[in-house]
Amino acid sequence: MAPDPLLVADDGESLPSVDVEVDQPQSHEALGIEQPTGSDVLQVVRWVNSAVALGEPADAETVDGVVQTVRSAWEAQRRAVVAGGSSDEWSHVLASRSGFARVVATQLMASMSAGSDRAISDAALTVSNVRLDPAGRALANFCVVEDGGFASFGDSQGEWGVVVTVTGVLGLMRNGGGWFVDDVAQRSSAA
Repeated sequence: MAPDPLLVADDGESLPSVDVEVDQPQSHEALGIEQPTGSDVLQVVRWVNSAVALGEPADAETVDGVVQTVRSAWEAQRRAVVAGGSSDEWSHVLASRSGFARVVATQLMASMSAGSDRAISDAALTVSNVRLDPAGRALANFCVVEDGGFASFGDSQGEWGVVVTVTGVLGLMRNGGGWFVDDVAQRSSAA
């Protein structure tokens, strides 16, 4: 075993050796991004699937607030997709999302090309079964049927002119001013 190198201070005195652990970056394969570890990094937490079974029906005021937030987030994304990937409309999309929902919106924005007037010729959103989990987070089922392709709450652009049905569950968290979308689990089928 090689001897430890001797560290010397400016005044010539030897300094004690110290073992230091260095955090190694970890690859987050599901998101395709390099994610360093450490307390200064915001972790993306996926919680919707584990919270679905714990949800209790929400009161009417909560249902109204959640439905309004989901519709607003959906409309913001529609406008941003029509405007294209470099549009300022994406700031509205990102403002209504956090966590994993923000990650997928950012990935969708990065994959977008220029806007198209053919985009989203017809679309409908249904929000149902709003409930609260024990932590006070809201869960809402959604269904989008679109003839276009703005990928609902997902991270990939659809194919224009193909009718797509997207269903899933959104996870929303509350802040002082209302609700915001934090997590999303969805699946789609094309016709």
